Amino acid sequence: RRVHGRLDGDALVARSQAALAGAASSAAQCSLSYDGDTFFERSEPDDGVEREPDVFDKLFSSEPAKVEVVTQSLVRFVNQHLEQVGIVVTNPPDEFCDGVLLVALVSLLERKHIALDAYNASPQSSDDAVTNVRFALARMREAGLDVVGCRARDIAARDPKAILR
Repeated sequence: RRVHGRLDGDALVARSQAALAGAASSAAQCSLSYDGDTFFERSEPDDGVEREPDVFDKLFSSEPAKVEVVTQSLVRFVNQHLEQVGIVVTNPPDEFCDGVLLVALVSLLERKHIALDAYNASPQSSDDAVTNVRFALARMREAGLDVVGCRARDIAARDPKAILR
């Protein structure tokens, strides 16, 4: 339930243990473990493995003018949803790198609230950020989105291609 149209502690109310267990199950497929209290990082299966080039690699290498068009489309989509809670994104790499807005976006898109203790709402380190992004990716996977090839550490490192993926 959204409270007063703002994103704050009240807007992301605690979810049931069953729902968190479901997220934990998805997170396990996305290189996270859940100990019943918090999500924590396991080594990613793609560590050190080169990914096959995809459409975003081609876009960045051969059609850089279209990168801005795709980025602006992403910004419009994100803002269409985050504006419901008073947030406007202007620079996705900088604003998604800690995972907090990704978690908020997923929560809004799923119309499910994510407990503040399910992720780090105030990440203090790059490990916190990567864990948050992994949590958001796990939720996306749980919702049926194809997140294959999306690497949390790339998003946390502000890689524009990773954000668009």
